[in-house]
Amino acid sequence: MANSAASSSDIHVLEQLAGVLRRRWKGLAVFTLLGLAAGGLYAASQPPRYSAAATVMVRSGFAVDPLRQGAVTTTPEEEGQFLSQMELAKSMLVIRKVAAALKEDDRVALKSGGEPSLLDTLMFSVDGKKLTPVAPTAEAIDGILKSGVSVTRQGRTYVAAIGFSHGNPTVARTMAQSFAEAFRETLTETSDAANARIRSTIEAELAKAAGPARDALAARLQDVTITRALPGVDAVIISDARTPGAPIAPRKGFLLAVGAILGAALGCLFAAWREMRDRGLRDGDALARSLGARFFGYMPVVPKERRRAGSTTVSEFSLPAGARRSVDQPYNRFAETLRAASVAALPAPEDKARIIGVTSVLPGEGKTVVAANLAAQLANQGRRVLLVDGHLRDPDLTNWLAGRPAGGIVDAVMVDAPLDQAALYDRKSNLTLLPVGEGRKADPAALWTGEKFREFLAKQAIEHDVVIIDLPAIAAAADASAIAPVVDGFVLVAEWGGAPAEMIASVLASEPEISAKLLGVAVSKTRLGKLSRYVSSSARGAYQHRIG
Repeated sequence: MANSAASSSDIHVLEQLAGVLRRRWKGLAVFTLLGLAAGGLYAASQPPRYSAAATVMVRSGFAVDPLRQGAVTTTPEEEGQFLSQMELAKSMLVIRKVAAALKEDDRVALKSGGEPSLLDTLMFSVDGKKLTPVAPTAEAIDGILKSGVSVTRQGRTYVAAIGFSHGNPTVARTMAQSFAEAFRETLTETSDAANARIRSTIEAELAKAAGPARDALAARLQDVTITRALPGVDAVIISDARTPGAPIAPRKGFLLAVGAILGAALGCLFAAWREMRDRGLRDGDALARSLGARFFGYMPVVPKERRRAGSTTVSEFSLPAGARRSVDQPYNRFAETLRAASVAALPAPEDKARIIGVTSVLPGEGKTVVAANLAAQLANQGRRVLLVDGHLRDPDLTNWLAGRPAGGIVDAVMVDAPLDQAALYDRKSNLTLLPVGEGRKADPAALWTGEKFREFLAKQAIEHDVVIIDLPAIAAAADASAIAPVVDGFVLVAEWGGAPAEMIASVLASEPEISAKLLGVAVSKTRLGKLSRYVSSSARGAYQHRIG
């Protein structure tokens, strides 16, 4: 059982990661491509660099001593001497020897830097300008030579590779060969000078000594000279520098790979940031389960329409196209979700008219559109429907469907005006609208909780089959709580990607009377094509492409 639970947890994590990848692959791809472009641009901006090397073998001490063949030829002293000689190869002594041998053309070629970068080539082709190279100063030549030379030891041998890098492959080969020859000459000169000093010292000491002491000193100095000085140093160029065929830099493949990796890393950070911010409702089934209510379904995003009222007269109006979508297009997903809500809203044959409140947790989640289309769909079925605009502060439903009528709900409830004078009727849809009029105003709490409103609803329950009230958002006003005692059921509209499911559940938990009468939840403004990326594989949304 434990293994099964662990396996299920692992699968859930993999499923979540796959969902994140499906949701954010475009951003990840964009950042990766931008990284590739940045790496390619950087590679194009770098001039090519070529490297050539000549190998020199340095033999010293026992290695060139004809009197000590067969002896061990590697000592710590010789190791240190060889490492010192490698540093000599890139010293200013050798650099100045190489610089002194350069001709004027070689100096200009060394200073020019070699081939231009791809970006420079494109810029030159556009501008049509190219700078004429100028002969560099001695200090500049020394700096170029010092920055271009390199010396590396080949394994544990006494072979050194003296290399030179430059933008011109011919210059790289020439300078590498020049450094190898200058190093060999400098090493030979240094060794000859050391031997000469030792001989001078021996001759001076012998000239001062006499008798047996002179013979002993001569024998001792001769032994020292033979064992440490006479072998000298022997440097041999074992391979000449060759013209390189391909540049060593820029490493285009490496730069492109680094750019792509950095871009992908930034894309992952961006995707993680978007995921942390994207905490809105996505799974309607999960929300309905947490609320203990029925899930009516997903309603897709509908095209934005100009909100205009029909031809409103004194007592009549006509529903605009946006309020008749469930009637004009009865078989799409929008209408099917509303049909599920209408089934829950209809009373039993023996019951009185049901009073249904349509609300949401936050404003702007589409409840007004749902209320209008739900009323139109029920009216189209032959029901006697009264649609009430219950948003006294901001009568969006009235402004959309009927413009700005003079009379309305305040007149019908507080003044006992006849319904045919306060309401508007649409002959085409058989729908009655009770708007919020421009004339009288009232305190919403006083209106909804008053006895006159109860009497008004009791009268309308006799004359109509369904009364639908478009209410303000629960978190924005207390109207839904105030009217809850006289409402038979609530239809909750939640925007896909809007308020988090946890917030919706928390708000409903603080309104027990609304929660107890909650008929179900409809999720509006859903992007059906993206729905499967956000829900688990066992949810209804994962198969929305098959449902329609």
